[in-house]
Amino acid sequence: MLVGAVGLITESVQANEILENDEADVILLARELLRNVDFPLEVAEKLDIAVQPAVQYARAWTRMLKPKEAR
Repeated sequence: MLVGAVGLITESVQANEILENDEADVILLARELLRNVDFPLEVAEKLDIAVQPAVQYARAWTRMLKPKEAR
């Protein structure tokens, strides 16, 4: 059974620890995304993770697809 974590997850480190400690299979971010729509992008940047957006979002996420040196 897959398990999702939800509620009061507002920091990149917190979300990452939940996944790394196998406490959940997926993180669900409802309220935090309403407060900060760029939260997933900020997390990826903090954790130095490459982002591959869904095709329909690629145009809006072009800033994350550029190498860090080019920003």
